[in-house]
Amino acid sequence: MANSSTLSVLTGEQVAPLIVEPLTRESVALSASTVVNTDQAAYRIPRITADPSADWLAPNTEIEASEATGADLTITPAKVAGISYIANELANDSDPQAAGIIGQRLAVDIARRIDRAFFGPVITDDLDPDYNAVRPVGLDSITGAALNNIDAAPTTGLDPYIDALAAAEAEGVDLTSWVLNPTDAAALAKVKTGTGSNVLLLGGGAENGASRTILGIPVRTSPYVPSGTAWGIPAARTFVVLRRDTEVVIDRSARFEYDQTAIRAVCRIGFGFPHARGIVRIEDVA
Repeated sequence: MANSSTLSVLTGEQVAPLIVEPLTRESVALSASTVVNTDQAAYRIPRITADPSADWLAPNTEIEASEATGADLTITPAKVAGISYIANELANDSDPQAAGIIGQRLAVDIARRIDRAFFGPVITDDLDPDYNAVRPVGLDSITGAALNNIDAAPTTGLDPYIDALAAAEAEGVDLTSWVLNPTDAAALAKVKTGTGSNVLLLGGGAENGASRTILGIPVRTSPYVPSGTAWGIPAARTFVVLRRDTEVVIDRSARFEYDQTAIRAVCRIGFGFPHARGIVRIEDVA
């Protein structure tokens, strides 16, 4: 049984710089979305499914009553966790403390797991080696008419992005991030204004390089976005729910026979898209 000298459960103030801050910094999904912190096992976001109505009326005419209808979107954060070991000699002698560094590296890998779930394909075949029944489903779970689709290659120029902005504006939504695969982002950044021109379509030049914005909206990249796909994301309509009980435990007893310290990090994360039509996918479906 572990005692206080072998087991350390870090407090909220200690966990923040070890896990929460690196997670927020490293995860593209968190950077592009509204992050909600909750103490609850499930988080509910209200959705209006039908608006109330108004009309022009003559004097002394009865105003017809109407009712807004709505529903709740329930987000249940799922656990993502990692554990690592470090030799006690290194844990005792290093400065800054090696255990803290390991905790931060675990946060980086947790960020990768989150982005893989958020941007990657939904896998339902339990025979697939990448199948995981617990992993939350992300953007790829929004299908058909529930999503705004622009049928175009995202690396050809600005036209698909102009169409994406128009589609979002028709939904009353402002896009706040474009997210592309790094290879596609590089290909788009190299597009010139015309044949034989050395002027980059997205701006920049020899002094400051290619722009990291498209039509004034920041460009983010993630290797988990499939090549040939670009996402236009409105932060106000895209939620990542983070449970406040994020935990880091440092235990010197678990690997006693190896003279090692164990570092365990646990987070609980969920995704929610209460207005999926406000999210735009640019993809050549031909």
